[in-house]
Formats: sequence, C-alpha cells, structure tokens
Amino acid sequence: MLTTDFKQSKLWLRTLGTSQCDAWDPQREALRAAYLQFRTVVEHLANDIAVSMPMFTDHSINHIDSLWDTAALLIDDDFPMNPAEAFVLGGAFLLHDLGMGLVAFPNGVDDITSDPLFDDLSAMALARLKSTSSANIDEDTLRRTARDEAVVTVLIFRPALHAEA
Repeated sequence: MLTTDFKQSKLWLRTLGTSQCDAWDPQREALRAAYLQFRTVVEHLANDIAVSMPMFTDHSINHIDSLWDTAALLIDDDFPMNPAEAFVLGGAFLLHDLGMGLVAFPNGVDDITSDPLFDDLSAMALARLKSTSSANIDEDTLRRTARDEAVVTVLIFRPALHAEA
C-alpha cells in the first residue's frame, strides 16, 4: 500500500529513517537531518504549484513523499543503497517538479509572457479555440483561455529547455 508518509516507507526506513547500528549511522543521522531541512524548504515551493497551476496534476509535497514508496516498489529490499545514495535519490524526488510552478520564475507570469515561445503558443491556442468553439463565446474569453493555455505550455516545457542549456 502506498502512503504519503515517507517516514513509513520501507526504502526510507532502511536507508535514512532509523539507526541501523552500522558504520553509516553518523552519516545517516547527518543526511537525515539535511534531508528533512531540504524537504521543509521545498514543501512551500511544491505546494505553490497547486495554487498557481491548479490544472496540473498533483505536484505537492504529498506527491513527492509518495515517491519513496514508489521507488521501494522498483528497488528490491536487498538492493544495496547507502545513506548518501538515498539522500541523492530523495533530493531528486524533492526537486523533480519544482520548475512547474510560477514560483520558479522570479517575476511570475511576466517571465512567462516575455518568453520567446509565449506569443506563438498563445496565437496557436487562439486559432485552435476559434476553430473549435461555438459562436456564442466572446473574443475576450477566447483570448484569456488562449493566454492561460500558453502560460501552462511554457511552464511545462521551459524547465526542460533550461535543463538542456
């Protein structure tokens, strides 16, 4: 059963969650504390995605936390993973979607609308909406909808393009 309480996941428990009475315990404790602090910083950013982009699927801290259980389904209990590797994996969980929210852009929507892709995406969305919408939808509504679609599309694609650079 999947849970969003990452501290109960088998992978967390065997890597960072509890003392194992082994040579890694001092590092495990330091990495566990660092991860929890890292998670605290990320939580606000991740939860903002649901606020700024409610049309997206779940990108909240609950989604991030559930990845510990998801990974445990893929990583056998006997698969060797030291605390440093678990910290890096957990860090990837924490960071993987953060570029999807407006909070990732210092100037918010202004950064999105000034993106070189925005005007073309907005024009394409408007053309599509005009061709598929009923005649009783006014032009302003179509333009707002096209703008919103273009913002979402830039938010989806821009983080990947930044990562490539």
